[in-house]
Amino acid sequence: MLPMVNIGRVSARHIQILKPSPPEGLFPRGDRILVMAEVTGDIPQPVTMHVRYTDKTAEEIPLLALGNKRFSTEIVAKSDFRYRIASGKALTRYYHIRTSPRPRVVSFNKICHFPPYLHRRPVTIRENHGNISLPQGSRLELEVIADQPVRDVKLIFPNQPPAVMKKISPQRWKTSLSIRHNLTYTVHLVSESNGFDNHFSPLYEIRIRPDQRPHTELIYPQHDTTISRSDIIRIIGKAGDDWGIAQYALQYQINNSPWNTIPLTPKHFKPQKRLSIQYAWDLSSLDLQAGDILAMRLAATDLKGLQGFSATRTFTIAGIDLTAHITPDIAPLLKLYNLLRRHHTLVKSTLSAAGLSPSPHMSINHLSTIIKQLSTLNQQTIQNIDHNALETPHPRFAADLQIIRETIFRAGWDMLMKNMIELDTGPEQHPHLQTNALAAAIRQYQKTVQELIEQTSTFIEYWQLRRFYSGILCLAREQAELTAQMDRIIATEATTKQSLADKKIAVERIRRRQVTLLRLLRRHLMPILKKLPRLLDASNQKKRNATPIHYIQEMEKLTGELMANPTPPLPGYFIAEFFANTSFKHRLTTAKHPTIDFKWQHAPAPG
Repeated sequence: MLPMVNIGRVSARHIQILKPSPPEGLFPRGDRILVMAEVTGDIPQPVTMHVRYTDKTAEEIPLLALGNKRFSTEIVAKSDFRYRIASGKALTRYYHIRTSPRPRVVSFNKICHFPPYLHRRPVTIRENHGNISLPQGSRLELEVIADQPVRDVKLIFPNQPPAVMKKISPQRWKTSLSIRHNLTYTVHLVSESNGFDNHFSPLYEIRIRPDQRPHTELIYPQHDTTISRSDIIRIIGKAGDDWGIAQYALQYQINNSPWNTIPLTPKHFKPQKRLSIQYAWDLSSLDLQAGDILAMRLAATDLKGLQGFSATRTFTIAGIDLTAHITPDIAPLLKLYNLLRRHHTLVKSTLSAAGLSPSPHMSINHLSTIIKQLSTLNQQTIQNIDHNALETPHPRFAADLQIIRETIFRAGWDMLMKNMIELDTGPEQHPHLQTNALAAAIRQYQKTVQELIEQTSTFIEYWQLRRFYSGILCLAREQAELTAQMDRIIATEATTKQSLADKKIAVERIRRRQVTLLRLLRRHLMPILKKLPRLLDASNQKKRNATPIHYIQEMEKLTGELMANPTPPLPGYFIAEFFANTSFKHRLTTAKHPTIDFKWQHAPAPG
């Protein structure tokens, strides 16, 4: 026998390889290969498989007895190898197993063509998986890239025929899909070189992303309220959508009528995913009537035409335009008052740090330092007044604001600035400057600031009186009109036939106006009255049931009763008694506009 010759050894036993069949050839790399042999002859001894790999390593693998003289084992084809089966002295020849990898997908190129209504350019996505989420109606160009040349590629769907892909190159294949519903698929590949398929493919998913309705939020107004028929409502909101807002609008309805739309979208508006909404809504064009219920909301429409709405705000229309009759808000005066109080506090702090009270016994240098510090504070306060309190003064009290500003300026000039200028040029050039005169000027300045605060408080009280009186007159006219309307309804019911529905509508409109009247009285006038206790006449304070506060408290109670009980009787005559309080009206009408007058303003300037 020739040494090293690959032949079997003859013995009393015979070994036949049943699997693989044929016993050698090309196999997929990484697969498990079943080896099965049949051993015949005398009583078999253990059967083993001798394996030799290309890296010159070797191993012996025992075969498991299956019965009926058959034995088997499995081996993973990690690389090329040779094998033979041995049992006792019987041996087969070596068989050669060659391996080659199965094809697999290494990358996906996904070109997303969006539905026309989105007006978006195609987007290319390259990933190592085939999952994707798209809007309904999109078209997907799917390109599969394999790790080796392949001769056939298919997309296998569970419940529909496979999609055949078009060959771009030996490793790149492409197809186009119209996405109308969710899909799952696997990719089937067949290698060009060895004919192996990919055997196993992950399950990929194409998911439809539903187009959501726009999200719209109304930030301001925050609450339902009562407004006049000529108000301008400031509206602030925001909207967002997953693909983009195409247009947005303000919608309103009057007394449960169909919704009306006011477009807010600018002419050259480009769709946006997030946007802010601001609008000043002038109600004067709506021809609203007293007692009407006005509802409003914001609406946003996305590119597909889906609409989203904000929360609804409801406004009750007052029978009067209170903002047109009542004296304007005195916020600028209050700002000025607070600035003066802060200035006075800083002046006191400066003087305390310098020794509590300026004295003629202080040195001229010490007094000069105090004057410079107070001058700086004076200039800063004037700048704050110009920038804050005098930005948009109302014409009715603009003159008062200017007088107060000029007074603080004049006080700073006469008592501080002149002395500071002369001190800066050198005390020796101004022998008339004496420490007692400088100390007196500082004390006079401090006193003037304190008196100016009191005068400003007088201005505030006066304009509060005017606000209260203007509101009382306005509400009195409305109450008289309301009472007259109720009388006309009673007369009409007695003389003509009127349907029950028409009667309910007329009475409900008056009830709404009455509730609105009480709310205006409580919301706008009672806070003013509580801040001005001197409005109450001393003679009326002894009569508890005759004071204005008593009437307003009763009206608050009646407002609650009206809200709980929507049917008349209306408390119109009770309110008329409040408006007819002559002593109270006399106190309001005799208030005089205050003036500012300091003695030092008429005296010659010092020095």
